Amino acid sequence: MQSSISTKPRQAQSDDSLIPLINVVFLMLIFFMVAGKISQSDPVSIDPPVSHQESKVPDIKHRLLLTVQQQLYLDDELLGQLDSALTVLGQRLTILNSGMPDESLALTLKVDKSFPAQDLAPLLYQLKQSGLQNITLLTQSQPKEQ
Repeated sequence: MQSSISTKPRQAQSDDSLIPLINVVFLMLIFFMVAGKISQSDPVSIDPPVSHQESKVPDIKHRLLLTVQQQLYLDDELLGQLDSALTVLGQRLTILNSGMPDESLALTLKVDKSFPAQDLAPLLYQLKQSGLQNITLLTQSQPKEQ
């Protein structure tokens, strides 16, 4: 008696080797989603000065950027050249500060290290006139000497 059942060995499908690869890719994706930190980048490139203090930057909502070409940005929006943008900045900060009755407005200031310090006086005066109580100047940490 002859059997009609063939005893040929089963050939591996070409998709069988992709399953471990897909598992590894998904595990890597999950790892980088959990371990990675996405932060907002500045609209312009600014090289801040070097500092010796190693305190952590507080998480402050509003950012003020000043480039070496004297362009002033508030929360990624170009306000214009420093001398002409000070009045617009004062108006915007007054509006932002009016929405916070119980607490004062906090701001981070990031200035290029090539910008002359004496030219900051009008900006700092405008920030003071706007009622700002908390201004954080962002700097780079100095690399440790070995």
